[in-house]
Amino acid sequence: MVNVLLHGDNIMTEGEATTIRCSVDHTCRSSPPDLQWNKPGRVIKKSVKLEDGSWREESELTYIPSYTDDKSPIQCTATYNHGKKWRASGTLTINYGPKNVTVIVIGMDEVMEGSDVTLQCNSVSRPDVSEYEWYKGETRLPDRGREMTVRNVTRDMEPYSCAARNTVGRGESAPIHIPVP
Repeated sequence: MVNVLLHGDNIMTEGEATTIRCSVDHTCRSSPPDLQWNKPGRVIKKSVKLEDGSWREESELTYIPSYTDDKSPIQCTATYNHGKKWRASGTLTINYGPKNVTVIVIGMDEVMEGSDVTLQCNSVSRPDVSEYEWYKGETRLPDRGREMTVRNVTRDMEPYSCAARNTVGRGESAPIHIPVP
């Protein structure tokens, strides 16, 4: 039987090295199973003799997770010399700062000069965003919510941008010009 053990909490943080362990017990010292991971990283393998005379093959993967690994499988496969395979897997949970931060104009098909528009700051992150920052040009605005209203829009206004923050990090949008015909 193969066991996958995650060292510490099952929740990892993007960019922080995490150690994951996999082990399999067997009785054939001369022909131990080979343990392989489906993720890249530094691997240390060792054989341990157990009190009952059997053996344990251990593999330790030092892995640096990326936000793209969130909700992906982590797998350890034990392959025996006769071709039989045992696989154990778990699902990765990766905490990461806001990514793909964008500002969109909501609720209007066409913005008219002198009208009010609502901007929304969108992103993906784990955990959820806890704070937003809004900027007009280089000036930070007092708004702190996901949405903000711009009053009396004109053609020559400075661009707006937002930043999103959670407990892991901060991400910024590119500035957008409100499209006024």
